[in-house]
Amino acid sequence: MDYSKFSQLNYRKLKQFFLQEFTNYYGEREAQAVFNFWILERHQWSLKDWFLHLDIPLKDTQVLWIDYQKLKQKMPVQYVVEKAYFYNLPFYVNPSVLIPRPETEMLVSFIINKIHNKKYIMDICSGSGCIAITLKKILPDSVVSGLEISSDAIQVAEKNSLLHQTQIEWIKKNILNCKYQDFKDLDIIVSNPPYIPLSEKKELPEHVSQYEPAIALFSGHDPLIFYEEITTLSRYWLKKGGALVFETHSKYAQEVKDILLKNKFQEVHILQDTFGRDRIVTGHK
Repeated sequence: MDYSKFSQLNYRKLKQFFLQEFTNYYGEREAQAVFNFWILERHQWSLKDWFLHLDIPLKDTQVLWIDYQKLKQKMPVQYVVEKAYFYNLPFYVNPSVLIPRPETEMLVSFIINKIHNKKYIMDICSGSGCIAITLKKILPDSVVSGLEISSDAIQVAEKNSLLHQTQIEWIKKNILNCKYQDFKDLDIIVSNPPYIPLSEKKELPEHVSQYEPAIALFSGHDPLIFYEEITTLSRYWLKKGGALVFETHSKYAQEVKDILLKNKFQEVHILQDTFGRDRIVTGHK
């Protein structure tokens, strides 16, 4: 379809056309969700607005046409509209950062509901800042910092921190090059580090492997390298009794648990996500 035909569509026909185009790739349910997210976010509409505009000609057709071209190239819809939601909060995203996932919300929920001492918190491999910022909003008396290797990602995190009016110290460091004396007296270290081995890259859908930042997705050839390093450093950075909370690849949760046990962490547990997959590993110093 060229632009002249596209610009003549109404919203009902646009949705029909979109589902014909994208259902084979996404599946019907996800294609519906992608379309709804695109149009509602682009126009800042509610579902009621959508139904009121079903048979009305498209608005901002040039913007929608550019969006559509990006979506055809398998760009994730969150990058197209530069927005994603985490813990029901909006976050700015671009291809410098991972798109926040619902399963990562478990990290935040666990810290809020299960950990007693929450004064000093560090989020390692912060990306968009969604974990650190959400914790700071919910726990305003906590002192929260975020450690991240990517300057571009830190710019995104700073933008999100401004959006949510949260005061967070963003620290540009490579966790693999940190030293035991860099930090101390933390109550909580939380991290969703890169954990997908390069050997699994071909198994990922195109909209993930082609667009989301490799530096945040892939752990190289060793899926445990970040867990080993962060756990070792946490022995020095955490207060006695402080908590270490990881998101993990379901295949390697037991091995991550073993890393914590090897480093003399106590009360080490594996928690499952809503799909029954091992997702969170936590322990106390």
